[in-house]
Amino acid sequence: TDGGGGAVGLGYALAGRIDMPYPEVFGVARSGNMALVANGLGGVQIVDIANYDAPYHIGFIRPAGYTRDVAFFEQYAVIAARS
Repeated sequence: TDGGGGAVGLGYALAGRIDMPYPEVFGVARSGNMALVANGLGGVQIVDIANYDAPYHIGFIRPAGYTRDVAFFEQYAVIAARS
């Protein structure tokens, strides 16, 4: 689709937003109503997205190092981090 201004891609609509402790977001993984956000020095932020208009920050996982990516594998969260 044409997003206007000559941009071509998938259309989207912003439903809600939530601030992260650090501005960098390197990866996002979703399972059901939970999203995990790789947030660099902020670790992995855990967000409840059951209500898209009002996402809710549940907590965080702070691995040793700088979090670069996150994924779900079965019932586990797999985190890529470097020291």
